[in-house]
Amino acid sequence: MPSHPSKDALEQYSLGRMTPSDAAALEEHLLLCESCRTQLAQFDLFRDALRSALQVASSFPSDRSLDVVHHTADGPVYSRSVKLKKGRWLAVHEGPNLQGGRTCKTLREANEYLFRSFVEMFPEHRCTAECGPVKHSANQARE
Repeated sequence: MPSHPSKDALEQYSLGRMTPSDAAALEEHLLLCESCRTQLAQFDLFRDALRSALQVASSFPSDRSLDVVHHTADGPVYSRSVKLKKGRWLAVHEGPNLQGGRTCKTLREANEYLFRSFVEMFPEHRCTAECGPVKHSANQARE
């Protein structure tokens, strides 16, 4: 491989979507190139975090707003999708030193944004049994 592989090629390799001959050429390059190994490690970290978040996401019906907590090294991060007036949805993250989100057109868009943006912010996080739906007390449910 005469030059560095593209970021797309490294991502395809990380996802196992490369032909065996292309993978072999890239692996030879990786043996000699620390910079590309570092980039590949970042793709691998993101891929693993996304898979972990998608495991949590798969436990939710796609037609229901999210109200989940992830227990991160920085503390609990709450992710919620809330219906707004005029049919829009607010997708918001809240946690220690974190509060933000965006307005989305559909519930699906809001939920997808919450999972993808969480993974981007916390790529090292791996969900545990403590992560998942927020359990509300009877008092909270009445408010």
